[in-house]
Amino acid sequence: MLTLICIVLVLTRFENTVDADAINNEAKLINDLLANYPQPSARPVYNDSDAVIITYRYLVTQVTELDERRQFISVNGWMAQTWTDHLMVWNASDYGGLGTIKVDKSAIWIPDITLYNNADDKFESVKDDIPLSIDSDGSVIMASPAIYTAFCKMDVKFFPFDKQVCKFKFGSWSYGSQDVDVEAITGEASNQNEFQENGVWDLDYVTFEKNVIKYDCCLHPFTDITMSIGLARRYQSYIGNVLAPCVLLSFLAAFVFYLPAECGEKISFSITNLLAIVLFQQLIAESLPPSDETPYIASFFTLIISLGCISVVATSIILKVHYGRHKKPVNAVINTYIVRGLGSFLGVYKDQKCTDMGSSQCFKRVHPSPVVITDITKKNNGVNPSDELKEIMADIRKFNEQIDERKKEEELLETWTDLASVLDRIMLILCMFIVFTASIVVTIKLIKR
Repeated sequence: MLTLICIVLVLTRFENTVDADAINNEAKLINDLLANYPQPSARPVYNDSDAVIITYRYLVTQVTELDERRQFISVNGWMAQTWTDHLMVWNASDYGGLGTIKVDKSAIWIPDITLYNNADDKFESVKDDIPLSIDSDGSVIMASPAIYTAFCKMDVKFFPFDKQVCKFKFGSWSYGSQDVDVEAITGEASNQNEFQENGVWDLDYVTFEKNVIKYDCCLHPFTDITMSIGLARRYQSYIGNVLAPCVLLSFLAAFVFYLPAECGEKISFSITNLLAIVLFQQLIAESLPPSDETPYIASFFTLIISLGCISVVATSIILKVHYGRHKKPVNAVINTYIVRGLGSFLGVYKDQKCTDMGSSQCFKRVHPSPVVITDITKKNNGVNPSDELKEIMADIRKFNEQIDERKKEEELLETWTDLASVLDRIMLILCMFIVFTASIVVTIKLIKR
């Protein structure tokens, strides 16, 4: 029993010794490196003329917000910066084959890569408590999740088939290109294969471009990396929620002229449709940012609203023509060429005589003539009738005169009614042509985008 206890104690002591050696190797290595390390604010180069080359990478994982009104974008991703620290080089065989260590960011020099076009009052949201990873050849990797918010000028000319390009400008804030040179990572490592699908936007591409710019404030130029993110809006939901109602409302603005004047609802229908178009336009305008170029859909709404206003005015004029108390007949030229000629061609004017004869080439309306009452004295061979018979004849003459006046009034009213019907049909065809043409042009322009 005593022998078994001794064996267990020896094995436990041996295991603790091995762990202590491993821990001591890493701790000894870090102590040795940091003991000879200068100030963390000094660049880790032996020659002051040498520049520290920073390789920058950002893997976009999600578009967290794209505010079109305020014109800024927030993206979430994985940031990685790589450089060589010549003061953090060691021989791995001297420390038990230890080739990689983790060091706190505050212990050594790190670059001050900053987002130039930042739009967040708190600047970059980067997880700072993740230590640096350092290899034995001095390669330092600083990797952490990062959320960046930048200004993004929106181009909504082709809304909802628009594509946006947002740029993020990264570079050193205090070091010029002679001290710190920033480069973008290339090859397979730059592939954006971790993007999570967004309900509104699809990721088209992510590109990196190196720029060297000389600013007026400084003697030396500065190097920056511009990351361009291309986004395409998912337009499927907008077709049913925006485009279809827009086109249908535009056709309703034209169909007000299809209603007969006798229905009594033409004005109310025109105004109701105009208010619906204006309300729908305001709802869409709230989501669109101010832009130098007017979106095609906004121009289409402006056209439809103008058409709705014209339809209200035209309907009022047509109703005035239809129900007005006219004392003069329609101008002979207008009656001949517009009411009868164009009206017959459009299928609005139908002459009563032509309908009875089955002919479509007649443009003259024929009314039955009133009964002509001749002087009864001629039929009585000069014999004067009684006073009572004379009164009857006078009443008959007055009746015939009233019939003639009523027929003249009816014919006068019919000519103005026919003119109102022709104007209704002309406005219907004209508005339908404008709406149809505008819809086709806007659709083609948006689809081409």
